[in-house]
Amino acid sequence: MAGVTTKIGNVSSEFIAAGSPKFYDSLISLNVDVLRWRLGIEQQKFSKIVLVGTNLKWSAHKVPVSEVTSGIRTIIEKNEDILFLVKPHPSERNYEYEDLKFANSIVLDDITLGCIDLSISSLLGGVSTVVSSLSTLILDGAVSGKRCIQYYTGNSLRYEGCTPFDIPSLNNLLRDENIASLDGKDFKNRYNDAENLNFYKVFLNTILKNKFVESSFENYSLLKLVEDGWLALNQ
Repeated sequence: MAGVTTKIGNVSSEFIAAGSPKFYDSLISLNVDVLRWRLGIEQQKFSKIVLVGTNLKWSAHKVPVSEVTSGIRTIIEKNEDILFLVKPHPSERNYEYEDLKFANSIVLDDITLGCIDLSISSLLGGVSTVVSSLSTLILDGAVSGKRCIQYYTGNSLRYEGCTPFDIPSLNNLLRDENIASLDGKDFKNRYNDAENLNFYKVFLNTILKNKFVESSFENYSLLKLVEDGWLALNQ
């Protein structure tokens, strides 16, 4: 990654964001029984299984954490037939969400998932819906073809094509499978650089910058070299 100048202390560097590593996960075959095998959950006991993301330490969120967690707790309590898997941000821990633990909910932080060797991409095989604040968990869900609902936290940042909903409305939204914050196919088309060749163009321009004389032949040759290497890694 190179191209945009950044500076940390006395150290400066250049980088450019290119590529879509998360989209490689879409090639993974999902196992719908992953929760039974890894967590001992009898999935047939619940009408649906919902993965809930938090990421509430991010200062960009303006709605108080207590208000968000209280809203999520209410949703869990009102829907006893739904199993809620609460996934804290990697910087958060299980004990921070003790008040979200009920008979129909489990809190799974990164330490817990690491101990049982269960990745997010694999965990998604056992859920039908992803509910989260603005987070890469929305991207994970979209890549896996899951219905994604973003709840509103007052964050001014956003994914293009993704509409957040107020937390109180989640109670009804979860029951209507036709409602989502985004169109999964359109969302992937917007953000999957590696599939639409934009990744290769950005990477190629980075290679060429101040290093090679640009010409159509050299551009094509280097582009094919980068593309062939990328495809080889994904075979």
